Amino acid sequence: MTFQTGDAEVDAILNRALAASHALDVADGIGTLHLRHWPGPIGAERLLLFHGGSGSWLHWIKNVEVLSGQYDVWTLDLPALGWSTDQDKPYEVSLAVERILSVMKAQPALQSVHLVAFSWGCVAASLIATRKKDWVKSIFLVGPASLGVRKRPAERLPLIRRHRGMSREEVLSAQRQNLELLMISRPERVDACAVHIQDINHQMARFNSAQYYASTLVIDQIGHIDRPLSVIYGDQDAPALPDIEGIGQEMRMQNPAMRFVIVPDCGHWLQYEQPEVFHRYLSLHLSSMDMGAGTF
Repeated sequence: MTFQTGDAEVDAILNRALAASHALDVADGIGTLHLRHWPGPIGAERLLLFHGGSGSWLHWIKNVEVLSGQYDVWTLDLPALGWSTDQDKPYEVSLAVERILSVMKAQPALQSVHLVAFSWGCVAASLIATRKKDWVKSIFLVGPASLGVRKRPAERLPLIRRHRGMSREEVLSAQRQNLELLMISRPERVDACAVHIQDINHQMARFNSAQYYASTLVIDQIGHIDRPLSVIYGDQDAPALPDIEGIGQEMRMQNPAMRFVIVPDCGHWLQYEQPEVFHRYLSLHLSSMDMGAGTF
């Protein structure tokens, strides 16, 4: 695999991360799930990263190489997304989770991990954390949805739909505008790399997780997670607005031992928009798992 987006700087970023990792396509009883591994120091804590909706491991492009300097880093492309194979429609979350567990069972290294998940990936992480507690050392969620029906901003603009009649320039322009609407809080932070990642991911996606946005798949698990749990949102996380504080209050009611953080001046794709802040909070989470509830 080699990325060829037409932008030399973007290609250099993507292909450098690609070259630093090892790829595994692991059979799961239905098809295969795509794993990538950035080896860390000997004996390092192991992270398993789950990306967001209509995404792939590329959602972690600003993180995997940095994190592998301290941790053993793995990513998994969720079923019917990225480089993992499809599953029958209608899409069953329970089957998707079973596929992930099958791959983790086949890889002994993934039976003792810290789960780090973004957006749609928080569904899989939350369910695995309650079903296979002995495999999960802690769980760190970034911008989770699936919290039930919640109030939405009245003024939110719809995303731009792409169609076959669009030119390449029009497609990339639409991707940029959608990133501004949903993923990143400031237009000037939507760089070429983000646009091309959004475009690659959408071309690969065969499943739209938006249908589960208002489900209770995550919130139903929060009170049952008995491993160290941290949840982090950007204060401008579009899918979570307008009441991110309320989300934290509801989660803490169900799991008083958890930690909840809102990052200022940041949108939904927090680990891309403010990677240094993401790395800092993740490091604090991993190094202080014996601390009590509250903030870091």
